[in-house]
Amino acid sequence: MQFQQGLIAQANLHGMFLMMNAAEGAEGQLRRQLPQVVNTIALLREQYSEAELSGFVAVGLGYWDILYPGTRPDFVDLSTLGLADEAKAKLPDTPFDLFVQIKSDRYDINHMLIQSIRQILDKNVFVVEQIKGFRYLDGRNLLGFHSPYRNISGKSRQQLALVDHLNPDYVGGSYILMQRCRYHIAEWERLTLTQQERIYGLHKADGRALPEASYEASHSGVLNGTLYGGGSPFFVSHDMPFGGMHFQGEISVACAADCQVFANWLKNRFGAGEQVADPLLDYVKLDASALFFAPPSHFMAAWAERV
Repeated sequence: MQFQQGLIAQANLHGMFLMMNAAEGAEGQLRRQLPQVVNTIALLREQYSEAELSGFVAVGLGYWDILYPGTRPDFVDLSTLGLADEAKAKLPDTPFDLFVQIKSDRYDINHMLIQSIRQILDKNVFVVEQIKGFRYLDGRNLLGFHSPYRNISGKSRQQLALVDHLNPDYVGGSYILMQRCRYHIAEWERLTLTQQERIYGLHKADGRALPEASYEASHSGVLNGTLYGGGSPFFVSHDMPFGGMHFQGEISVACAADCQVFANWLKNRFGAGEQVADPLLDYVKLDASALFFAPPSHFMAAWAERV
């Protein structure tokens, strides 16, 4: 199976996330250039092996038919989730044509790779946003808590993130849901430790789940489908904090073998039907959300050869 290694990479110290739009009429050149970006990531990964460099390129839902006409992964329309109007207002739709994720344990290698990508893509893309992520303390978010998702490794990461042989055209590809949020830190810090833990569903000190009765309606319980203590994850998560003096937030990048996973997860989080919504949404603002597909290497290579 040929796939982009960054889709199943483990956590790193530094991350770079690029949201880009394509120049009009640039699709022919981009078909040839995107495989060059993937190859460049692989070359630098080998050259600087100690940096644990990884990355991937993904194509946005709205740009896919332009870049690769006549093909179509099984995208799910996230606008038809059956959410209440109040919930819809909290879930932005911010499409981008292209998304690039880069992670490593050396910031300078990330910078070097970004410059190489700029030279390859040249004037065929416009960078809408560039986010620099980082590891905070022992892998916590900027609210001070560990991730609500159980860490997985090895073959399990491939099974969760990569399209399997049942869809041969896209085997090794992955559906990507990118979301960016900013924390209402001042409001959060006014809460007591007990209130924070009740909302988050975990003990702040060590990440243990709260008793089941408290866990189910918490942030962690809702995100995990109320499976106590984390249960089985739905996707491979690449979450990293970002921020500055006047803002703090998190970029969340989820990789899944099936796009329907995201629809179900969003219904859980935003409380579709009779479900309880994620209580943490009162303390965060989602200001970006977009779907992509990261095609497998053989798919991009085949399209690069077309006129």
